[in-house]
Amino acid sequence: MGWVTLVLAGFVEIAWSQSVKPTENFTKPWPTLLCFVLGVVVTKDPLSVGRVAALALIVGGVVLARVTS
Repeated sequence: MGWVTLVLAGFVEIAWSQSVKPTENFTKPWPTLLCFVLGVVVTKDPLSVGRVAALALIVGGVVLARVTS
């Protein structure tokens, strides 16, 4: 069972590395939003007001850093 998990983890790593490229390191908003939504749907991660606010603060901080530099 351990080898199966290791091989599956390898496939997930390849899929992850390929999914980051279309977002251009998470600088394009729509592919980035799609990654976020798929992450929530696939992992069944509960969305709370705090998590959405934290994500908004992170995105806002990155945007502010890029605009002011």
